[in-house]
Amino acid sequence: MLRKLVKVTKDRPMKDHSYKKDPSKAEREFNWKPKYTIKEGLKKTVKWYDFNKSEVSRLKKHYVHKP
Repeated sequence: MLRKLVKVTKDRPMKDHSYKKDPSKAEREFNWKPKYTIKEGLKKTVKWYDFNKSEVSRLKKHYVHKP
C-alpha cells in the first residue's frame, strides 16, 4: 500500500546531507518577510510538539530516513 503513495527512487550520486535555505529571493521578488526568526520558530515548534506529543506518538511511522 505504501508504494502507491510514495515513489521510491535511487539515491542521488551527490546526496545532500543538509539544505541551507536563503529567503532573500522570496523577500526581494515577493516582498515577503518571515513572521518569526529561526530561534522563535524553533521555540514555537518545540512548544507545539510538547503540547501535541501524545497525538503525534499515535501516528503511524511509515517514513524511514536513510542517511
